[in-house]
Amino acid sequence: MSGILRDMRARAEPEYIRDAIKVYLFERLADGRVALITNVEFTTFKPDEAPPPGAIELPRKTAQELMDSLWECGLRPSEGSGSAGALRAVERHRDDLKEIVNRLLDIISRPTPRAADSPPASR
Repeated sequence: MSGILRDMRARAEPEYIRDAIKVYLFERLADGRVALITNVEFTTFKPDEAPPPGAIELPRKTAQELMDSLWECGLRPSEGSGSAGALRAVERHRDDLKEIVNRLLDIISRPTPRAADSPPASR
């Protein structure tokens, strides 16, 4: 079938009963049909041999779409150093620090009472 990889799409959805994620790689054809990759087959080879052709190659746009779809399924990178969650935590911390600084500035910018306005010191 020609033209299948012109506009490949990717979607993932949770399969809760089996604790799995279903991944769909497909393309909508001009005639309205959908071409779906099915029956992925494993081929064996020895470690010192070149791998046979047949890896699923995704255009960057499709890979990003798959990643976004997996994120929507609740999957996150195992090493989350650059994750959006870490960024949100840093942003919340920054907002907390801004609030502390504003409160401190408010306290130190208040006029101090003059000595004449102060109550006499008790002895």
